[in-house]
Amino acid sequence: VIGIIWITGLTLAAMPFTSPMYFGNFYGSNGVCFPLHLHEPYGAGWEYSAFVFMGINFISMIVILCAYTGMFISIQRTRRSIGSPLSLLSDMSFSKRFFFIVLTDSLVWMPITLLKFVALLGVPISGSLYA
Repeated sequence: VIGIIWITGLTLAAMPFTSPMYFGNFYGSNGVCFPLHLHEPYGAGWEYSAFVFMGINFISMIVILCAYTGMFISIQRTRRSIGSPLSLLSDMSFSKRFFFIVLTDSLVWMPITLLKFVALLGVPISGSLYA
C-alpha cells in the first residue's frame, strides 16, 4: 500500500512535466515552487492545480476522518468483547488523541484549500498572506 501511495504521489508531481504546452511553467510560477496559482488562478494548468489542492485534499481529509473513526470504533468493540476493565477516562484519552490528530491535519491543509478556492472566485490575495 505504501508503495502505491509513493507511486501515486510521484506520478501526480511529474504530470506537469508531461505536457509543457498545457502546463507551461507550472512549478516556476512563484518563488516556492508551490503551484497554487493565486495571482493568476486560471493560468496554465489551473484545472490540475485545483484538482490536486482542492479535490485530493478534500478526499484525503475524508479518508483520514473515516480511518480514525473506524479505528476508534474497532477499539471500542474490542474492549467490549474482551471485557476490558479500562475506564471511561481511558476512552476519553483515545478520543482526544484521535480528535487532535485529525484536527491538526485539517488545520494544515484547510488554509491551502481555502486560498485556492478564494482565488478561483476572483478575490485578490495579497502576497504577504502566504509569503
